Amino acid sequence: MAAINQAIPVKVHLTTSMEIDGNRDHFEFAESGELVHLTNNHHFLRYTEHQQGQATPVQIAIHGDQVRLTRKGPRQTKLLFVANGETISKYQTEYGMIPLHVVCDQLIQEIDQVENRGQLEIHYRLKNNGQVLGTYRIKLQFES
Repeated sequence: MAAINQAIPVKVHLTTSMEIDGNRDHFEFAESGELVHLTNNHHFLRYTEHQQGQATPVQIAIHGDQVRLTRKGPRQTKLLFVANGETISKYQTEYGMIPLHVVCDQLIQEIDQVENRGQLEIHYRLKNNGQVLGTYRIKLQFES
């Protein structure tokens, strides 16, 4: 088992699918990253997504039954997922901050601290002013 607070190099495989206004899209990424165990049920996974010539740092904080996803690109995203719950997050656009309701329909996370591998699956909807903006599915797997 890795020491607490030690960054462990991992390979990250991410699949994202989304449906917005009836249009579906699908992305897959294979990136290098690092996993940090803070405690038995508190972990950070960091990697950089490379898409369309742009590098976007991503951090995923896993703490118990909550997951926080932070993307730091031209549009900064901070989403909090709570298993079978709804949270309010903010989405930074060029026009300012937009409040988003994050409805988490499914949150599955498995982390093996001994083997330094795991997976995360999140199914969620984003809403603004009561209207569903999109439906999303994230499946992320990582291993050292």
